[in-house]
Amino acid sequence: MADFLYKRFERYAKLKRLPSADLEDIVIFSRTRNRLIVNEKDLKAALEVQHPGLSVGYVRLESLTLWQVVHIMRNAQLAVGMHGSILILCMFMAEGSKIVELYPHAVPSNNYVPYKTMANLPGMNLRYAAWENRHLNNTIGYPDRMRLMGGVRELSPARQQEVIHATSVPLHFCCEDPFWLYKIFQDTIVTIPEVRFSCKGFSFF
Repeated sequence: MADFLYKRFERYAKLKRLPSADLEDIVIFSRTRNRLIVNEKDLKAALEVQHPGLSVGYVRLESLTLWQVVHIMRNAQLAVGMHGSILILCMFMAEGSKIVELYPHAVPSNNYVPYKTMANLPGMNLRYAAWENRHLNNTIGYPDRMRLMGGVRELSPARQQEVIHATSVPLHFCCEDPFWLYKIFQDTIVTIPEVRFSCKGFSFF
């Protein structure tokens, strides 16, 4: 299916391919506004050490065209990124490629599985692993932001504390639940050894 999607997109894009020197074997989805991987440079360095000879780079939508991103994803063997819609681009990865989805603190991965589901669709044949941040000290929340950007300032003081100190987002309907909004918009310091451990079943690692 990934082959079909890529070829179909290629047919209609009719755009110049990126030079091979601009492609990466491992990509980290890098955000600039929210849901940041605070230590993404450390993560990149760790992946470079772990996989000598393979190139590691960032995918930032602000600086690339859609076709460039699709072409990068087609050539990547591994993609790492925080839970969010950008991971839909993994649909263009070649069969056998790997996805590592990162979740902010208190966001249970088993309750939010669109990309795990995608990876396991017939014809996709992508390998998937999830990592959850279980360390409150590695979390940066933004209670003073607007509600739809993860803020809780519009809630009562007692409700604010309940949301901020929750250890897991309760089941909810999408997508205005204050627990969900506050937790999903947190920035995360990734515990790199844990991410590597969560992926050790991959033959690529």
